[in-house]
Amino acid sequence: MYDCLNTMPDCEPGETCGTSLAPAFYIVFVIFIQNVMLNLFILVILTQFEMYYMSDDNPIKKFSKSLNVFMETWIFFTQTRYRCLKLREKKLNDFFKELPMPLGLPADTPDDQMKKVMLKMGIRCDDGYVYFNELLYRCMRRQYGNFRLNRKMQILELKT
Repeated sequence: MYDCLNTMPDCEPGETCGTSLAPAFYIVFVIFIQNVMLNLFILVILTQFEMYYMSDDNPIKKFSKSLNVFMETWIFFTQTRYRCLKLREKKLNDFFKELPMPLGLPADTPDDQMKKVMLKMGIRCDDGYVYFNELLYRCMRRQYGNFRLNRKMQILELKT
């Protein structure tokens, strides 16, 4: 802008002379370019938001639906004296039969098969109780994540 602003007597005519309108041109140019770039940035953000949060089959909505189903089953199964924080380990088979698919297991699944599935899930219990967060994490990981336990973890689960 300052180079285009050179006027007489500091410039050589035809080579280094500019105009006194240079500041107005550059101010308008910068404002216009900033506006275009800001609109492009907003367009990218809105496109990403629409792609991941607004469609019916996005992962967040699927997870949210599964969480609601899990919570409804959990509240139905837990007793009020535990304040819905924990569930007796003995009731896990019934809980998984009551929990709708794909988080739960079919009601006609034999108990030994259920125990194998729960062992693969790696559900940890504490003094005969399973806590809400632990069971929710294991169910969601089984449903949505690549779930593989290494041999050391399986051996530790068998010991407990």
